[in-house]
Amino acid sequence: MFAVLVTLLLGACIAGLGVRQVNYWALNSQLQSSGLHISAKVRQLLIISQVALTAVLLVACLQLLQQALEILPP
Repeated sequence: MFAVLVTLLLGACIAGLGVRQVNYWALNSQLQSSGLHISAKVRQLLIISQVALTAVLLVACLQLLQQALEILPP
């Protein structure tokens, strides 16, 4: 339980540092003014591929966790 709490705390701290470093307003205006337009089909394809890759990685991590729990003594 302690490891889960430490992991969550460290994750929140690192995420907070990342949010402080990025100026999202400037990034958004720069991306909108760049003139680069992506079609709706390409955008949908990118979203689908991200979701598929996330699902594959999640399944792989869960299988790895299951194998690790089988090896560890109770």
